[in-house]
Amino acid sequence: MGRRQLVRITEPLAMDPSRPVALGTVAWSVALVVLLLADLGPEQRWWAWAAAAGVAMGLLGVVAARRARRQPGRTPSEETGSAASPGSGSVSSS
Repeated sequence: MGRRQLVRITEPLAMDPSRPVALGTVAWSVALVVLLLADLGPEQRWWAWAAAAGVAMGLLGVVAARRARRQPGRTPSEETGSAASPGSGSVSSS
């Protein structure tokens, strides 16, 4: 017989994610500018595209963080549309 192990699911941190997300977006923007100014060969242009994707995802993150800040009563399970089932706070393994 295997041992049963209970895992406690922790609550999310009560912090505003806008600043770290915005800081990351600024970092990707700086990287994009540096890469666009650099003389990249055709085989290294993907670096600039990666930085551009980082900027785009960061902007989406800033928008999502601001929306979440406007709705402080919502929980992550409500945002995804899935409700937690009773007893979902523990996981058993054999």
